[in-house]
Amino acid sequence: MRDSVDVDRLGAGDIAALVRDTCQRAGFAAPVARAVTRSVLRAECAGQRRFGLGLLPQMIEHARARRVDPAAVPTYEAVAPALLRVDAAGGFACSAFAAMLDDLAGRAKRHGLASAEVVNAYPVTSLAALHAAAGRHGLSLVADMQGLVARPTPAGRIILAIGPVAHSLAGAPGPLPAARVPEGQPTGSAAPDFEGPVGPAFRLTHRVILLGKAAWPDGAAPAPHEEGAESGIAVPASLLEKILNA
Repeated sequence: MRDSVDVDRLGAGDIAALVRDTCQRAGFAAPVARAVTRSVLRAECAGQRRFGLGLLPQMIEHARARRVDPAAVPTYEAVAPALLRVDAAGGFACSAFAAMLDDLAGRAKRHGLASAEVVNAYPVTSLAALHAAAGRHGLSLVADMQGLVARPTPAGRIILAIGPVAHSLAGAPGPLPAARVPEGQPTGSAAPDFEGPVGPAFRLTHRVILLGKAAWPDGAAPAPHEEGAESGIAVPASLLEKILNA
């Protein structure tokens, strides 16, 4: 549905089809395309345009420039009963999370909480899809990741840069400890530039913790995460054109 000559209003199914088809045209493996589609759709439903459809052309550009592997197959192993170590193999973080989340959720339900460390991954773009997945399992989410932060330039532009992104919960006992970073991996100001096709491959580290209700005192567990609306999302025609030409 078109509101004006400049804006189209798309339903969730339309957005999912657009993202999936765009990823497939760019050579993404089917599981990767599905994970990216979920991530972009949930970001859009949460009102995070900069990390939803607005980011898709850059993700395609990075894949074509081999800064991220669009066909990477994540692998993981349990290094403890409630701890997974995940190798994203140079692929998208959302694909690595999708590969192990059901297993991690099962461990969180058995043990009260479970943690996963993801290495060799693309920056985390949006936590909305992770929130939705954790909520479907009746779990809460805590995260300590290398994500994207909007920063102004001296010229007045807004660019995306890689920086630490921590997500905690109301009532959590203090900040999360810093994630362990593999030797030789850049962090903070030494992280690679995000924007543009030129630069090293992304090999970042992320950590996520899933908490069951038993991990909280009686009556203190957070309310389930509520997902945003999934229909009638306004998308500028100029952005649609950019995505279709990506």
